[in-house]
Amino acid sequence: MDKPKRNNLLPSDTKIIVLGSLAVILIVLVLSILFPNASKKGEETTTEAATTETTVSEKLPMGWQEIDGAERYVRADGKIAKSQWVGNYYVGSTGAKFTCAITPDGKYVGYDGLVNDSAGITGSHSGLNSLKKTLEDTVSDYRGTWSIYVKDIGHNEFLLINNVQHFSASLIKLYCAGAAFELMDEGKLERTDKVDNLMYQMISVSDNDAFNLMVRQCDENYNAVNGCKVIQHFIDREGFTDTTITTMLIPTKYPFPSSPGRNYTTVADCGKILEKIYKKQLVNPKVSDELLELLLNQQHINKIPAGLPEGTKCANKTGDTDDAQHDAAIVYSPGGDYIIVVMSSNCGAAIPNIQNISSIVYDYFNKTTSQ
Repeated sequence: MDKPKRNNLLPSDTKIIVLGSLAVILIVLVLSILFPNASKKGEETTTEAATTETTVSEKLPMGWQEIDGAERYVRADGKIAKSQWVGNYYVGSTGAKFTCAITPDGKYVGYDGLVNDSAGITGSHSGLNSLKKTLEDTVSDYRGTWSIYVKDIGHNEFLLINNVQHFSASLIKLYCAGAAFELMDEGKLERTDKVDNLMYQMISVSDNDAFNLMVRQCDENYNAVNGCKVIQHFIDREGFTDTTITTMLIPTKYPFPSSPGRNYTTVADCGKILEKIYKKQLVNPKVSDELLELLLNQQHINKIPAGLPEGTKCANKTGDTDDAQHDAAIVYSPGGDYIIVVMSSNCGAAIPNIQNISSIVYDYFNKTTSQ
């Protein structure tokens, strides 16, 4: 009879085996916690492939498509075009078509997304008929001579009421600033802290002394009469056909030679220079931005800005004498950006009337957004 085989493992060996098995089990458990999907790698690959196939099968056709509330261009590879021109349209970093905006290369595009290089009446179309009728009825009750220009920038549509020449008063400072900035850009006028301060005082503060000194600065010999001629050359070249500058402004503490005539401008010319500034077309984008910043910091805001809701962004330049009240402004509103210029002569206390006109125009552009 055979004897049963003896187990040759010693108690210490048994412990080692048990502890080793427990260690292996523990390692597997830890790995399963840290990498729960490792065992499903093959399954994930299959799912990923299926997802890719679904994307391909659902790819939108090439061309303009309405995606997430905006027009975007789908390329031939199915991807959205971004930060580039697509034909006559520009798409931004999200792929959305630009409208009523300045593109990175400095072009203004309107509501239709097309480039709009118009300035003032040229290249625009007359319209805004219901607003024009309201304004005509409104000023018919006002004393004096009234002229109004309004431009819907995005839709390239304007209205014009009684575009006659008025004594420009301080509105002539807009043209002086444009000429001076051009001279600095061309290196013909040295840009100094003094010149920068004069520009601020002339536009944002509307100081006559600063204007009279800047006119002199525009001539290399610091001559006021020749400075006016330099500015007039800028005015003519830029197409402000009904604007003339012949003399300095009073009151002032600086003596100047007497000159025949007066400085004149119209609502259409003022609207044109403001639109050039808005569209970065006055001299160049840098100059336009600098002049816009001066207008945005305007200290005299008791006319057009006072007729707007509190907080409305507005860049304006005023002008006034004992018998004239003017204001010219770019208004940035929820219903669309627009330009408004109001000039009045022999009008008496006209400031409340300008405020009322401003309010009427704002309400027209924002009648749908306020409902």
